[in-house]
Amino acid sequence: MMTARASTVAGIGLAVGLATLLAGWPLAAAAGEYGLELVRISAGSANGTVAAASLEGTEFIYDDVAGTVSQISPSTTAVFRLGPVTHLYSHQFSGAVFDVAGSAITAASYACLEGGFGAVVGASLCGNFTFGADYSNDSTLNYGSIPGTRSVGGDDVALGPQQQLGDYAAAVALFDGTSLVLESPAWSTHPGGAGLQLEFRVSAITLRVAAPEIRGLDEPAAGAAIVGAGLTVGTVTRANHPSVPAGAVVSQNPSACDACVPAGSAVHFVISLGPVTGAAVPDLLDRLDRDLAALDMHRWLARLLRDDLRRVRQAVQRHRNVPALVQLRWFAWKVAWLSGRMVPAGDATRLVAQAEEITSRLRKGLSGPPRSGMREILSQGVRRSYHIDIPDDYSVTGEPRPVLFMFHGTGGSHLNFMPGGIYTADGADLRRKVGNDAIMVIPDALPGEDGVNQWNFGYDFAFFQDLMKQLQHELVFDSRRIFATGHSSGAGFVHELGCRHGDMLRGIAPASGALVSTSCTGSIAVMQIQSRNDTVVFPDIVKATHDFWVLYNGFDLDTSRPGTTNPCIDYSDGSSPYPVQWCFTDDTGHGGHQWWSKADAIWDFLATLPIAGPTTDHPPGGGNDRAHGAADTTLTFTVAYPGTIGPVWRLAAVLYPAGTQPPVFTSPMWFLNIDIDPGAATPGTQQTYTVPVRVFEPSAATPLPGTYAVSIAAYVTGGGFPTPVAGIDHMAFRDARIVDQATPVVVDGVFDLKPVP
Repeated sequence: MMTARASTVAGIGLAVGLATLLAGWPLAAAAGEYGLELVRISAGSANGTVAAASLEGTEFIYDDVAGTVSQISPSTTAVFRLGPVTHLYSHQFSGAVFDVAGSAITAASYACLEGGFGAVVGASLCGNFTFGADYSNDSTLNYGSIPGTRSVGGDDVALGPQQQLGDYAAAVALFDGTSLVLESPAWSTHPGGAGLQLEFRVSAITLRVAAPEIRGLDEPAAGAAIVGAGLTVGTVTRANHPSVPAGAVVSQNPSACDACVPAGSAVHFVISLGPVTGAAVPDLLDRLDRDLAALDMHRWLARLLRDDLRRVRQAVQRHRNVPALVQLRWFAWKVAWLSGRMVPAGDATRLVAQAEEITSRLRKGLSGPPRSGMREILSQGVRRSYHIDIPDDYSVTGEPRPVLFMFHGTGGSHLNFMPGGIYTADGADLRRKVGNDAIMVIPDALPGEDGVNQWNFGYDFAFFQDLMKQLQHELVFDSRRIFATGHSSGAGFVHELGCRHGDMLRGIAPASGALVSTSCTGSIAVMQIQSRNDTVVFPDIVKATHDFWVLYNGFDLDTSRPGTTNPCIDYSDGSSPYPVQWCFTDDTGHGGHQWWSKADAIWDFLATLPIAGPTTDHPPGGGNDRAHGAADTTLTFTVAYPGTIGPVWRLAAVLYPAGTQPPVFTSPMWFLNIDIDPGAATPGTQQTYTVPVRVFEPSAATPLPGTYAVSIAAYVTGGGFPTPVAGIDHMAFRDARIVDQATPVVVDGVFDLKPVP
């Protein structure tokens, strides 16, 4: 690991920063980072300007606060024209990182590579140098800003020390928001006559940092972890939770992840208030009264507090919620004040929590009965829409209802589930089937780059969490019975919700979709629907998802019993609260990709699940380790990164039918490996990878040996995942021969990555 001071980054240090220059640039009111692409290097000599140019695609990061430039590409080649074009030397960097806190630039490796010129004159140009006057063509090239001097040419070759990261220095000559020009002091004094000038293209970028895992921490520890990660503490809310202890973080937004959150972003989280009963308000008052009576207190004190509860009960019976709220607050304050004195602290905490739950219900009832219909919510600064159905007999004092989220497919909207929509045929109208038995929430996806509504892993998880917060603020519902279903891309999104939020959702029922994630949290019941005739989401890839859920939930693939309806099968023995049902249908509508013709059975499955509070633990006998199948073999391929590609954070290798080329409008046939570390992923270079993969089991539709199209997707910062974003993420296809599940797969040729159309 090599380190240079903050004033020198990737071989280029700024003598003066850009902070003062930015004052006149209206787009740079806020300090930040900028992506720099090296366009040209110009060198000057005593005989006049010497043309020089770098290879296109070299990337730098410029920080206008520290006034530093960091080269993030592993290789930069400077070609100077001194007579014939001559390769002088090149620089290679790997893993360059700017540490703001430590004011240091580090690189996993740095090397200066000699070109062919130095050997001609018997010198090493990777040392600090100055061309002497007796150079063979009698020209001089003076890097006056570089410490140390070395003459090159004739008989006066003096070798200098090996160049380090901090050897260059230059001043800012121009920064206008689109271009940046740096000049060495010699060039500034004698433009074109001596020294060095570097020209860059500029684009604003956002540094992304890791979001820490704070679930289970108390509020101070969670806040410290967030601030320590370079983020800020956002909204802190409190809610009851059946299994997370009071005072601990239940959930966070965004979820924990690596290098995925813009630096300085807010992390919102929910603090548990402990468990809460699902009974009606009068029942809660009865329980509170009984718990109070069971305490060993002075008789007059117990009577005083129970008088408060009697007044609350009278107000509730008369529908006078405001007096009831005031009285409950007064009760809770007195109990809290007595904590540790005449009421044991643990008992006082429990009594206050019960009072807060009743208060929450009464507060939600003050605004009158909520109405069904279209709503809007602001999520990550974007106005999002959703339809909500609230039971006709909903009441804040009644038994809490479950919540069912319903996600449409690609190109659809909430109207798919409404009367006349494509999901409302006889036996398939899930909304009509559920009726008043649940609160139904039907969100709308946003259009992608192609104008088609599509669920996006980048921002729709936050949308879901914001919807949950809105429901918690507005409605009384049973937090132990939150369900989700969806079709096509909505099904894929539901799979991901179930995987990421198994500690929140009770059950999912995705139809015609596949799971992308390979590591899940919590325990969840699953009904998975798939047509054997689907030509959009292929059965083979969904079968892999089926295997994952069966094993994750602790069951065996070769043991099952009849499910909720034919043709569903249930892999549980009937005693597990987290069953997995597989419904492999013969539906043929829309190329086999239709909404399930027996979708009524979805509610039959979800509504009859036993009550089980959300948990972060995996089901007994299951979990991620059991669900992960070992890789069968390896895949070897070579990728050509274009010079203009942005920072690549992940590669994915998937299979399509032979001959497939972009644009692609169907899901892959099979996921080979969707979590490939791209390494340096240097723009303008080629890299070869050998990664572990799993190959599908052969079938009549997918025989082995056989030829298939291997797709390599490069996910770029600012794009999407797993659905790539047009114009940002990159992709390429090449056909390859797959012999069997064990023989290594080697793809001939090079995957020439192009932006997704």
